[in-house]
This record gives sequence, structure tokens and C-alpha cells, in this order.
Amino acid sequence: MCAMKVVGEVAYGLYESPQKNPIRWRILKKTGDNIATAQTTFFKCKDYFNDVVAAYRGKFFSVYGFNNKTLDLTDDQLFVQVAFLHDKANYCATIDAVINPKLKAEGFLELVYDDVDGEANSLILVFDKKLFDNTYTISFLTYLLRIANAPQSFDSYEKLTTSENAKTDRPFASHYDKIISSSFCSPLKQPFWWWAGGEYNSEKPNEVCGSTIHNNGCYSWMNSIVNGF
Repeated sequence: MCAMKVVGEVAYGLYESPQKNPIRWRILKKTGDNIATAQTTFFKCKDYFNDVVAAYRGKFFSVYGFNNKTLDLTDDQLFVQVAFLHDKANYCATIDAVINPKLKAEGFLELVYDDVDGEANSLILVFDKKLFDNTYTISFLTYLLRIANAPQSFDSYEKLTTSENAKTDRPFASHYDKIISSSFCSPLKQPFWWWAGGEYNSEKPNEVCGSTIHNNGCYSWMNSIVNGF
């Protein structure tokens, strides 16, 4: 694992709900050997990754202070800095033991991570572009990455998803078991990359509603499917 230097500061206000977990994210662009440039401010709400999915699809909007049109997504990988980790070594151990094996088993490329030069409790995660094919996949993945931020490491999927972090951080509590038992792949096959019901999805000619896509994480998908929306 090498150390990458992060340069540039991007600061703007975002409208975000409180989060129990201290983890923060920001999107970077690799701009040189072991150098990455900040593209966004740090954010605590993982739903901004749904906005990244939309940008990959050429759908641009500004919602809750985040403008996805400013992102440079021309590479096949996306570099993301995660900060305020409880214990970096334990976090990496959980990625290696739990998250990456699950990704690999389901046909996705594993996450790669690097140190951040000069920052003890931060990492750079490298996401394959395929992980942004739809809002379900990235929402599910970033949820697991969030609850993995704990003082201890986890060596099994069951231990991670029944941990104290998981018990106190359940944004989709009413469908938790169904989502946790599913895969990273969206419950509906292509061509849908977001789904909030039969009348609100990526295949309808409706005008793009940024807030609907932003909030269209794995709970929104599952809730719409279970309730027949």
C-alpha cells in the first residue's frame, strides 16, 4: 500500500442529516503519480454517490448543495477519500475479509486502497466504474463501508451486518433483512439504473428529479418493489 498526496481544497455547504458514524467521504481525481486532487468537499451522507451514478449517465443536477456536473468522471475508476476512521488497520482488515470477497464472488472488481500522505485516520478507496452502474449497488456498498468503520475489525459478513454499528445504523430498518440477504446487484435487471416505482424510474421520459435520484438508495428500491409501487 502506497501513500497518495491529496491536493486542492473544495469547500461548500451541504444540506445533510446527522449521521451516527463519523465517516466522511470526498471524491478525488488522480492527477499524477501518487497525487490526487479533491473534486468535492467532504460529505457525510452517502446518498451523494447516487448523484455520481446520475453524472455517469449524463444526467446533471444540483441537489442539497451538491452539483454533479462539476465532476470529472472520465476515468474507469473513481478515487474516494474516506476520513475519520476509528482504526485504519481494522477497517482495511474488514474490507479484505468481508467486503472484497463478497464483491469478487458477485462479479465485481475488488476495492483497492491507499494511505493518504500525512493523515493517520484516512484512506483512499479506488472504486471500479461498474460499481456505479445503478444507485442500488453503490448505496449497498457504501452502507457496508460505513458500518465497517468501527473500533474493531470483522471477519465475516454476518458479524459485520449484526454488529453494534449495524444495529444503530439502519436507514432501511423495515427491509433490513431482505437487503442484507441480497447481492450488490440491483433487484431489477437492466436497463434500470434508478427505480422508485413503475412510474418513476430511469426508463420513464419524466424530467429528471434530482432529489428523487439522490434519495434512491437500496431502501428506496426495495421499498418500491415490496410495496408494488
